[in-house]
Parts: sequence; C-alpha cells; structure tokens
Amino acid sequence: MNAMRRKLRRFNPCAKLWYYSTIAHRRGWGQVALALKLANYALFHNILCFEAEVQDDLDLVHFSHGTVVHPNVTLGRRVKMFHT
Repeated sequence: MNAMRRKLRRFNPCAKLWYYSTIAHRRGWGQVALALKLANYALFHNILCFEAEVQDDLDLVHFSHGTVVHPNVTLGRRVKMFHT
C-alpha cells in the first residue's frame, strides 16, 4: 500500500502540464505551449511560464495554487516547490 501512495503522490498533473509546455516551447510549437499554459491556469490558477527551464522530476506541492514563475527561471533536478 505504501508503494501505491508514493506513486500517486509523485503524479502531479500541474507539474506535468508545465513541463510539457516548456518542451513544446523549446521545439517551436508556440501555440501548443500557450494552450498547455492556459489549461494549467484554468485548472490550477497559476502562471507558470513556458519559457522557464524545468526538469521532468519537478514536484509542485499543493498543485501550486496561485504560484507565479518568471520566464527567466531555471529549476534543476529534484526541485520541490511549496506555496503557502
């Protein structure tokens, strides 16, 4: 049961949407990146710029409600962001 809880805790749709929007931006798919950013905003009420550089193992605790991240941000491996 503990292994299942860890897997569920690791799945973070907000972080995955942000990561995929950054990938789309790097590949030159601006409209896809913008659509993913807007979906993230509509679902989780945050502004996570697709110009930022993030890794795939980013963990946004509390689904980052109200978080704003500048486009010049670079987040490395195993980053965990909390918002209170």
